[in-house]
Amino acid sequence: MCCLAASSIGLCTNAIGVFYTPVSKSLHVLKGTFAIHATLSTLITALTSLKMSKLIRKYNYKKILLIGVLLSSVSTWMMSYSRSVYLFYILGILRGIGVGIGGMVPITVIITNWFDEKHGLATSLALSLVVLQELSFPHY
Repeated sequence: MCCLAASSIGLCTNAIGVFYTPVSKSLHVLKGTFAIHATLSTLITALTSLKMSKLIRKYNYKKILLIGVLLSSVSTWMMSYSRSVYLFYILGILRGIGVGIGGMVPITVIITNWFDEKHGLATSLALSLVVLQELSFPHY
């Protein structure tokens, strides 16, 4: 769960600030214009997270997590080939869906189901990697 938290929440959300300056210069847009993709991604992550508890109860979480990881990974990878700020917006939305599917809600549900006791400690350990990762990336 530590790796899932670090990859879904940490890399897709906390590390975005590192890319604002170089990507906005490359696309010849303002940082704020480029940053809208992160806003869209975070908003869609929140909206997707609202529906995750129902999906986890209804379907197998291994398949759900695989879809989320693939969606967030592929959309992030495709951003490296993007030459349009509008494509970043679309890919940000797709990444937000992926992070919502494989992010905070599934992690806490899986840990709660796995541990009968001290699931709060297990959750805090899993999510502590995200905090350490956030401290290591400067925000611009």
